[in-house]
Amino acid sequence: MTITTLSSATREVKIGFNQPFVIIGERINPTGRKILAEEMKLGDYSRVEADALAQVLAGAQMLDVNAGIPLADEPRILAEAIQLVQSITDVPISIDSSIIEALEAGLSVYQGKALVNSVTGEDEVLERVLPLVKKYGAAVYPSDDKINFEITYNKYDVFKKLFKYISGANSSSKKIEMTLPVTQIKKDNSKKTDYFINCRSCKQYIRGDFRSNSDNRYCQDCL
Repeated sequence: MTITTLSSATREVKIGFNQPFVIIGERINPTGRKILAEEMKLGDYSRVEADALAQVLAGAQMLDVNAGIPLADEPRILAEAIQLVQSITDVPISIDSSIIEALEAGLSVYQGKALVNSVTGEDEVLERVLPLVKKYGAAVYPSDDKINFEITYNKYDVFKKLFKYISGANSSSKKIEMTLPVTQIKKDNSKKTDYFINCRSCKQYIRGDFRSNSDNRYCQDCL
């Protein structure tokens, strides 16, 4: 069974179908947090430090780091935030950005194997992001291009596209790994069934067991 191993300089986290859920803390994100955004823009990372330590203390096994601030130098801020978080915690990091330059800046300073959050299915995104993921030996998870993730099969479709792209372009010397996040269970308890169907569908697809008909977007064995 495939297991994705993510790491910091000193600690590993394993993600796989037979592995326990991994808790990822996502407080380090200036979206909707005006004070944090202004502080990060000015190079003040005291709140980032506090959020990182608090989340690890609360049980986070990984931390997501986002520096998406309008009209700010996101590559610099993201790289500095990652370096700070790695200097005070030992948990692996999920690097969260849609800006290619920021992703590369973050990956270039990261110590260990990071998770890239996240990759959508547009061709231009795949062509720019996946070479970076491969270059720095990171892992990636698929996302749809919608703000609202209500329709689970959107993510499954992106997974299939990513899988086909990676299988066709990937070399045996350096593989690209994908993992699936739990995006909606925390907000909507009814989504837990959709999530497990999604995971099972992706697993079946990789193993070549996918069967479909006009009424079903998922594997028959998943329903």
